Amino acid sequence: MDKVDIIKLVHVYIISLSSGDFSLVKFTQNVKFLGPLIDSPVEGISDVFKFLICLSEGVKYVRVL
Repeated sequence: MDKVDIIKLVHVYIISLSSGDFSLVKFTQNVKFLGPLIDSPVEGISDVFKFLICLSEGVKYVRVL
């Protein structure tokens, strides 16, 4: 993956977090989400999507620095 591919990937994540639509994000089947605000990992595409959609509801805007 080169720098341009990484920038495109990050752009998709940012747009998804802002909109709550994660349909363009490509996760592996055994995806696992770990974060400081949760007690245990969220595992599997379906549960990770649900978690990220709920998380995105609290996002008012995304600013890239």
